[in-house]
Amino acid sequence: MVLEEKNAVDNYNYNQFVPARYFIPDTKPAITFQHKEDEFIDFGVQSFLPGLLSTQGPHMAKADVNGDGLEDIFVGGASGQAGALFVQDKKGEFRNTAQPAFLKDSLPEDIDAVFFDADEDGDNDLFVVSGGNAFKEGSPELQCRLYLNDGKGNFTLKPNAVPNVFVNASCVKPADIDGDGDIDVFIGGRVIPGKYPETPRSYLLLNDGKGNFTDKTANLAPGLQNAGMVTDAIWVDLNNDKQKDLIVVGEWMPIKVFINEKGKLIDKTNTYFSSPANGWWNRIYADDFDKDGDLDFIVGNRGLNTQIKVSSQHPCTMLYKDFDNNGSIDGIMCYYIQGKSYPALSRDEMVEQLPILKKKFNDYASYSTAIIDDLFSANELSTAKKLIADNMATCYIENKGNGKFELKELPVQAQFSPVYAITSLDVNKDGNPDLLLAGNFEKTRVSIGKFDANHGMLFLGDGKGNFKYVPQTESGFSVKGDVRDIQIIKVKGKTSVLFSISDKTVVSYSLQ
Repeated sequence: MVLEEKNAVDNYNYNQFVPARYFIPDTKPAITFQHKEDEFIDFGVQSFLPGLLSTQGPHMAKADVNGDGLEDIFVGGASGQAGALFVQDKKGEFRNTAQPAFLKDSLPEDIDAVFFDADEDGDNDLFVVSGGNAFKEGSPELQCRLYLNDGKGNFTLKPNAVPNVFVNASCVKPADIDGDGDIDVFIGGRVIPGKYPETPRSYLLLNDGKGNFTDKTANLAPGLQNAGMVTDAIWVDLNNDKQKDLIVVGEWMPIKVFINEKGKLIDKTNTYFSSPANGWWNRIYADDFDKDGDLDFIVGNRGLNTQIKVSSQHPCTMLYKDFDNNGSIDGIMCYYIQGKSYPALSRDEMVEQLPILKKKFNDYASYSTAIIDDLFSANELSTAKKLIADNMATCYIENKGNGKFELKELPVQAQFSPVYAITSLDVNKDGNPDLLLAGNFEKTRVSIGKFDANHGMLFLGDGKGNFKYVPQTESGFSVKGDVRDIQIIKVKGKTSVLFSISDKTVVSYSLQ
């Protein structure tokens, strides 16, 4: 087709109408906090990783910490950076309070945090879990931390609140598990440092009512101990028996459902799902999106905007063992291209870690057609462990109300980039919950490429479980970077949305 300017004879009238926006960026951010990621490169420990495991923060937590009726915000710090507590005043301004206990614990990487009354004295205490990938297994920097509140918003570390629990964690989720009136916690294990993708421990910790926690996982939830590489979890009462049940999501694992039966958590995943949905799940969030009286769920995944295409017939796989017997776990990812599953790693990447393959594939041409069975013998592969991922889509889980879940893909825009942050809010005042998604993941392998196409997305809900994408020009969002959390707070009667971003400043938008 040939286009020549001389043939363009009609005039074009540019419509300069700018649609009303649901959100506008705050000229003065609600809080001023810049996350400063430390310069740790995970590939130096395990060169076969799909992406960095040390950029999982920051997460936020909100609560009224000083009893003035206003919401305050905690933001976790990176390794070498203390977390910060911002207390709101009656003018709607936030003050970064000096917390010596946080400064003393600045070396660990804060991954998740939550406020709840751990010692039953009527105020909100703070529970923080650590992670990243820079600290070795069993390091004191990976110990869980409980900070007690004096009722005025001043926090002190409670020593040995969680003895002998050192975990590279992803999340901490509180609930009264055993029905004794105090708040217990589930802690999700993200990874064993230096041993990805081996399964880490996760923990169910019972509270004695005074803020002393004991590991009761083996007794009350043996299926949770090695559930997988957990990234998030949520407590909900699924069967209306007044007991909190647990849904767990993670990387290379199905969405798992544990039903609380008199304080013991029983794996009922196969009851709720007709078939397992193995994904690279990042986050789970609950709301009644179809307004039928029960809670539905949104689960953030890697998304479909990637060369790794998967299905139940053609899953992405991860074979792992110490292939070269050097004491380090080698995880080799494979995915299908035109009906055949090929290693995701290039020849150069493979032989750098496993030099023994250099003689077997002495040129790029021979390696280009190699499948995993060509790389290793049947005997070598027989002792390797295998993980699969057959669903990369960010999804809506409809709770059918009869002990059954139905998984549905969200609109294509939700699949542009990995989703790590989810919340809901009725932005157009039609009585239906609308959906806010954010995420991205820039610290991946060069061959995989950056995921940065989510600038903060708004989807309007119709109250029936359907969602319609709102263009950025109308939503007003333009959030750049790896968003790891969203919090909605009230500031002088207005609704603000906070986005915490890895290695960047927290940004905030106000609902119009």
